[in-house]
Amino acid sequence: MTASVAEFLQRRLKVRHLRLILTLHDARSISGAAERLCISQAAVSKARAEIEDLLGMPLFNRNVGRWEPTAMGQQLIGAARRIMAELDCLNSEFRLIKDGLLGTVTVGTRTTALLPFIAQSTAAFKQLYPHVTISLVDGPLSRLLEQMKKGEVDLVVAPLGEARDSAGFANIVLRRERHVVIASPNHEFVGRDGVTWAQAVQQPWCMPPVGTRTRSHLHSFLARKALPFPSNLVEANSLLMMIALMQETPLLTLVPMGIVPQLKRQELARLLPLPVDGARDPVHLVWQDGLPLPPATRLFRDFLLAQIRRSAKNGDAPANGAADAMTRSGASDRRRASTGKRLAVLE
Repeated sequence: MTASVAEFLQRRLKVRHLRLILTLHDARSISGAAERLCISQAAVSKARAEIEDLLGMPLFNRNVGRWEPTAMGQQLIGAARRIMAELDCLNSEFRLIKDGLLGTVTVGTRTTALLPFIAQSTAAFKQLYPHVTISLVDGPLSRLLEQMKKGEVDLVVAPLGEARDSAGFANIVLRRERHVVIASPNHEFVGRDGVTWAQAVQQPWCMPPVGTRTRSHLHSFLARKALPFPSNLVEANSLLMMIALMQETPLLTLVPMGIVPQLKRQELARLLPLPVDGARDPVHLVWQDGLPLPPATRLFRDFLLAQIRRSAKNGDAPANGAADAMTRSGASDRRRASTGKRLAVLE
């Protein structure tokens, strides 16, 4: 490290410098960064040039109208994110001491299987901590993980099987869910004994689009039984729409077992005794690795893990060994942090 770089990092680097560098990286343009920071474009350009002059090397290169970080810029951006996360965590700790526990935890979901669990856990958590806001958002897993990298999402509940790049994230398997067949409440198969898969594939079905895991499970299962995929088909990419369709016309569909009790209680669907063999989808709880979690986020994460351990004791176990792993991970993260921090698309 040269003397000028060392002096800048140790004596002259300001939080506003880090905030500007991060904003310029996320916006990829001077105008976008200026708008987000509520300052002029000239001020953004001047501050960027000032930082680069002090370092003696460029942090960004302009490429087809976009500002892309150099190798040095990428290093500074990564360090800036860690520093800002530490400061956010410290701020949360101060608020915790001063005002009692409060804050906002943003949880991204990409799972149908654990929606009832998430809803029940959120309701129970709010009874204990009414001043903590739980924000539940859904979306594609790749987008949720990218938002987590930017600090816009705190936790993600989703299967990681579709993630191309999960590096930098810690995760624990919450549960492995099997799939079952459900029918509209007025379907002719309800209450009938001896229904076979050969009969079922001749019925009207409602399924998510091609490319989703549920659709792939049914394709693979029927192929192993040398049966055709249903040709009388309605496609819907949301569970809410599928259930609404099932109230209007007799349909069959494949869903994770975890949502069936709620559908039965509300008399929206009936479970059929049709066996569905195949691998169970693991659903993960994900958070950023190596960064301290804010107090409210850490508390909600540990609360979810405690709920899973409780359900495991009651016989609804998550993946083998997950309860022990959750205990170890939670304790380890608490030691690190003490020093510093609707219905989704049917998959």
